[in-house]
Amino acid sequence: MKNTMIGKALLLTVVLCFIAYASGTGILSGGLCETRNAVNISVSNAISPESNGAAYNGITLAKALENISFARGEQLMQSYGYILGQYYTLQSIKDTHHQLLHDVASVTATFETSPFGAGAQELERILERDAGDSWPSIQGRLNDTMQESFKTQKMSWEDAKLFLNEVSERAKGNMHEEVRATLLTVNPRYSRSPELEMIDGWRQEYCTNGHPKAKGIDFSISLPLSWSHREGHRPNVVQFFQSQYGNGPVMCSLVVLAIPEESASSEEDMAEAFHPDALRLMLPAGATFVSATSITMEAQPAGLLVYDLAQQQIDQTLSMRMTQFMTIQEDSIIQIGFMVSPQRAPNKTLDELQDHYFPLFRLIANSYVPHGRYIQ
Repeated sequence: MKNTMIGKALLLTVVLCFIAYASGTGILSGGLCETRNAVNISVSNAISPESNGAAYNGITLAKALENISFARGEQLMQSYGYILGQYYTLQSIKDTHHQLLHDVASVTATFETSPFGAGAQELERILERDAGDSWPSIQGRLNDTMQESFKTQKMSWEDAKLFLNEVSERAKGNMHEEVRATLLTVNPRYSRSPELEMIDGWRQEYCTNGHPKAKGIDFSISLPLSWSHREGHRPNVVQFFQSQYGNGPVMCSLVVLAIPEESASSEEDMAEAFHPDALRLMLPAGATFVSATSITMEAQPAGLLVYDLAQQQIDQTLSMRMTQFMTIQEDSIIQIGFMVSPQRAPNKTLDELQDHYFPLFRLIANSYVPHGRYIQ
């Protein structure tokens, strides 16, 4: 059956893409601290491996934060340094410009009651919990570094006003992208129910218009603002996304696969291709079937296929739950695929991860809009 062969090719593309990424380190690089007129305090020296700063003190973050990956630990610590720098800057303004006490109190309250303030409070609790006995030393040395920095800093009235305005903007989400993403991911409201991040308006939109791998197909989807995105490395993979700004247990791919001319299908053929029995035939070799459902996406026949894979990768076995939403737009199959893996959430089973994230998967799939269909 030609539709089945196309489906198998689509799923193989997605599986290879996920396996290749899941076996990588995922470590992100790049500093976090902004420098603007000496208002924002750089904490990178305090938390970089090259320094004798607080976060290392003879041990690496990977060792200090034993329950999370090195990359995620570094991400959390750098975001904590960013928030610590903000706190000390506001304290300096209070000490230096007494006329601005009310303004400092106002912007502090605005930030603390925002989703990012809630994330900042939870961030410290996470670090304290996961660093264990190392945390007092890490926290103490970070505070010592910040206090030493402020001994030599005298902030002008103009800079103080600028920084107060900046903190107000940060409460609206206008801050360094990786810090913003980290604070959203640790916010208890969103960690408990990941779909609420999008429902509350913290979302990004991706459109395929003009992308060479999209083969002229124009559609868009929305995803959580805290997810990272990059180009797909494999053929037909237009874009690749990952939760926790590239360090989370959820990955998503957008795939566009051209349908051969001889396989051109009517709507009736499309409905048949997405029948549960036909979907089950698309399973890749070695996959364990979980479920298959005929659904509708933007008034078009579509399918939802869920299955498990266990892939041996060098010296480790990667366990994955794949969730694939598929439909047809013009002359191509569109697939919005998700993968969860306990390798990045070791305290969760595949079923627990699926239950936790499926409402978000459904929300993302429901955001699919095929723009080309509405061009007059």
